[in-house]
Amino acid sequence: MLPVPNFVPDSVVSIGEWGFRYATRLSRVYFMGEPPASVDGDVFEEADTELVIYYVRETPGWEEAFAGRPTEPFVLWEKYAAIELFGGLYVDTGDWLGWLEVSSDPWIWCTATNSWIYIPEDVASVGQGWIYFPKLR
Repeated sequence: MLPVPNFVPDSVVSIGEWGFRYATRLSRVYFMGEPPASVDGDVFEEADTELVIYYVRETPGWEEAFAGRPTEPFVLWEKYAAIELFGGLYVDTGDWLGWLEVSSDPWIWCTATNSWIYIPEDVASVGQGWIYFPKLR
């Protein structure tokens, strides 16, 4: 089973003191926008010592560290954050197709169907695509 990513939407403008306190199993946090303008106190107090903050590549305002934690850029596939796992890039499309391995785009490995599918990025969109997959259970 693939890990559940922890995303902070681009609408977040502040994080209160101890926002991620005692998050001892949290090793990655993905920010979808600019860094919050207001961060109170030690947001990551007693969180996992290996915690890394990820941000969308080329988003302004990010530095080498955020609230005392290292930062790294990540890429997007369609509107989904690509997470590096098992030597490849994966995205969680939720109810659309589940987890996809997108390193060989436009050939996409669909973990739900255990097969390759062809989805060029310029036509990949939820609800507007040229391909239909029923929700897999």
